[in-house]
Amino acid sequence: MYYLARTQMLSDYSYPESLQLASRLGFDGAEISFSDKDFNIRSSFFDKEVISAMKNEVTKMKIASVSCHSDYVNSDKNLEMIIKSFSVARELGIDIVIINGAVSKAENKKEKKKEWQKMISRTSHLCQEAEKYNIRLAKEFEPNFITSSTEDLLKVFAEVNSPNLFANIDLGHVFLCDPRPMKALEMLEGKIIHGHIENMNKEKHDHLVPYKGDMDLQQYINKLRAIEFDGPLALDLYKYDYEEVSKKSLEYLKNL
Repeated sequence: MYYLARTQMLSDYSYPESLQLASRLGFDGAEISFSDKDFNIRSSFFDKEVISAMKNEVTKMKIASVSCHSDYVNSDKNLEMIIKSFSVARELGIDIVIINGAVSKAENKKEKKKEWQKMISRTSHLCQEAEKYNIRLAKEFEPNFITSSTEDLLKVFAEVNSPNLFANIDLGHVFLCDPRPMKALEMLEGKIIHGHIENMNKEKHDHLVPYKGDMDLQQYINKLRAIEFDGPLALDLYKYDYEEVSKKSLEYLKNL
């Protein structure tokens, strides 16, 4: 396994600057986000000169993924922007694009079914477009989202039935959403191609530095190794000064 910086948390910098900073902080690579820390899509991500500058950085460090954390279920614009990101990813030599979905707003079973079907339809459409670019989509589940557990994610895999659909597994979300987290990871064996890592306290969706919180991260790392996941894990922290906490966080993670 190797550890990535998320440019989303460094969006006060230009993309090339954030990649250079990630390298100086000691990260093995980076996850490039098409949005800033407030989840606003950055137009510069699609700029030809910026893409060219990022390509220069790709030769210096591993750029593992592009993340498109936006509501593609309810927004046509977001859906199209994710599809547009596929060509940028391929130009950078990246074949993993991360998606999540949308917060569930359903108030009854009928609305929940309709919401689920719309999510499946839109995810299927993204998969069809991704296949054209030979992109692997890594879908993430989150608390209170339409897809909010490993069980939900496995249902999405079964219903969409695309060879291009995989999992971005956020370990804190597994801790919060799955009653048996280690069993959940086992159920996703062979489907995890990317991950996010942080710590969390029980019953609270709050991304904490790895060395604080209720999670035994050693147990999670051991389980990932046991199911033969050897891919990228991105440090996923929102409420901290990312530069300030990265070095200590990386030292902690690399000692696991």
